Amino acid sequence: MTTRRFVYRTLPQELRDTRLWRRVDIEALPLEDRERFTRMARAVESYIALGRITTISKEFGFTPEMILRSLNRCLAFAADGKIMGWAGLLKGTRLKEYRRETELPKGRPGQARGFAGSFSAFLAEYPVIKEKLDSLILKRTKRGVVHEAKIAAKNVHKTFVRLAEEAGLTREDYPLNSKSCGRRSVERYMQQLTESELGAGTGARYGADASARLRVGTGHPRRVQAIAPFDLVGLDAHEMHCIGAVRVNGPAGPQWVPIERLWIVPVVEQECKVILGYSVGIRTECSAS
Repeated sequence: MTTRRFVYRTLPQELRDTRLWRRVDIEALPLEDRERFTRMARAVESYIALGRITTISKEFGFTPEMILRSLNRCLAFAADGKIMGWAGLLKGTRLKEYRRETELPKGRPGQARGFAGSFSAFLAEYPVIKEKLDSLILKRTKRGVVHEAKIAAKNVHKTFVRLAEEAGLTREDYPLNSKSCGRRSVERYMQQLTESELGAGTGARYGADASARLRVGTGHPRRVQAIAPFDLVGLDAHEMHCIGAVRVNGPAGPQWVPIERLWIVPVVEQECKVILGYSVGIRTECSAS
């Protein structure tokens, strides 16, 4: 997967406010490093505000390439899923994905230890399983294979476990020796794959029309990125059939209204899936408003 390189013209609006970036304490740094950090931070802020790379390069004494590289280090994703922010300017800060060097954990469930980086290492060791998993998630066409529409993560995980068993792995081998047999890792992998293969992933999850819309210019960034908690939320209505009555208080006193269904409308934080609030309605159908 290639990482997009941002410049002034392509920088999304939601990433331009550096006040929201992750901050760092530079007081413990040597004086020379502190001065360089401060100067580069001012250069990056000036570039984001003005976009005049040549002028800013001369003013702060950095080459244009150094400023652009520093900007993109700040906008790279850290291990927690958020952008690096000003931590990207610190020397020695790791930006590359963690790679497991030791062999996969062995032992029965509950006894095996040290699962960090195991899923990526497992896919690298079993490329056939990775290829089948990718084909399932992205619905790659194969003769005689009919894919499930908008396949659920739990069904992808069931297939993943079956593929591991067919490869001859036992309950003492990863991923079958982990508590959930790699369920959370499969869910994260699905999200990462559909985002990195945006066209194919959108088509697989939401259909050809949604995939085609990605190629239509709107003047807005294609993907909104969360840079702080609660930046991205989703809202949807869920119908619950029932037989009963709801007491509605009014000026003339309480009245009982017979109902056949309830509508539950939760507001969900997109990253951690926490329900921030909800509403309950008794209308026949929920309207757009």
